[in-house]
Amino acid sequence: MQCPNPTCGKQIADNAAFCPYCGGKVPVAAPDAGGGRRKVRARGPLVAGAVIVAVALIAAVAFGIAQITAKPQLSEEAVIEALEPELASKEVEPPTGTWFASEPLEYVSSQVDSISEVHNADDRKVVIVKSAYENVSVTVTVTYENVFYLEDDAWQYQPFSPVEQTYVPSGHIADEALIEHVPSFLEFVDEEHPVTEPDGDEVSLMELYGESFQAEVLDNSIGESGGSATLAISAMHGISSYAGEVEVSFDWDYDAGDLTFVDVRPSDDIALASFDGLLGTWTGEFYEEEHNDSIYNLAACYGGRANPPSITFKSIDEQAMTAVIDITCLVHGHGSLDNPADSAEGDEVITVNDVLITLEPDRLDDWYQVYEQERYRVFIQTGSDGTLRVKIETMYIHDTGRGQAWRTDYFTMTRVDSSEEAPAA
Repeated sequence: MQCPNPTCGKQIADNAAFCPYCGGKVPVAAPDAGGGRRKVRARGPLVAGAVIVAVALIAAVAFGIAQITAKPQLSEEAVIEALEPELASKEVEPPTGTWFASEPLEYVSSQVDSISEVHNADDRKVVIVKSAYENVSVTVTVTYENVFYLEDDAWQYQPFSPVEQTYVPSGHIADEALIEHVPSFLEFVDEEHPVTEPDGDEVSLMELYGESFQAEVLDNSIGESGGSATLAISAMHGISSYAGEVEVSFDWDYDAGDLTFVDVRPSDDIALASFDGLLGTWTGEFYEEEHNDSIYNLAACYGGRANPPSITFKSIDEQAMTAVIDITCLVHGHGSLDNPADSAEGDEVITVNDVLITLEPDRLDDWYQVYEQERYRVFIQTGSDGTLRVKIETMYIHDTGRGQAWRTDYFTMTRVDSSEEAPAA
């Protein structure tokens, strides 16, 4: 080794304690594991490990602090859980469409549409929720805007109101609504698909069926975007009756926000007259009595009230417009009365069978005579609403031989028994 004294620098023995040339002291090196001497230096891997441990400790401390100060998150599930009790109790009015049921809407479900940050306010959120309500014919979707805010590390919400409401049909149109609009369907046919008779003349279904129709919904296949419905309709038109079907097609009108019918097709038999409804036995209900004061000073006799007429239509020839009937009625066979009476001696109930009469179905709301004898005459009136009325005139014969109605009884007829015999061809 070389002497450590810079002024000497001579080569000396490796284990010398003093330099033999200058007498300077030589430092002793620390022994190594094998007993030799070496210089001691810090190892690089140990230093790197210490740094990693320190960084990890700092990160753990920072994460813990962040966990302590982090705000709770607002999830969609938490929003629905908070709002649903109030949303389910909201009273939502159904839309006022022509074909929508007016029944109350019932809550169905809700879903979150969006959760938005509020600028420079991380403790507030704007939440859009859409809720569905429905009845038998419509589904209403209501959009609510809600503001949630943090208070005591928990999300609360402010009072909210709907900002938008939309609706779509969700089921059939109510059968009652279809029946109510039968006149509109008939008017549509008259305008768009007029029905003609065999001779080519057009027939108005509104005139045939009018307001006295009866209707039944046979099929109702109307859905969200439209569909069709089939109705059977019938009506008495005086002494004749009509029956047929109409098929109504519906579509969704985006401009009106409602369903609308776009076509109505009638069945081929809808304008064919039938007199089956006239066949059978009809009995009268008294509603008025008249007596002729110009002959005698007469008081009323109500014998017809206790003995109302009965008419049985046994067969009908629809080509000749004739019918074979049996008639039973009361004829006043007494003289004048000083006071009104329920009946008087001389009242007589008369029955005639197999009488051929002429029918006049076009003379609606007008009296026409169907039978006459020397002592009485029988008249029929068929109302446009299908009501059948009868009046019985008791005749007075003047000395000149001229007859004059003396007493007249009026009755509204009701069918009490239908005949099994079909009309003659």
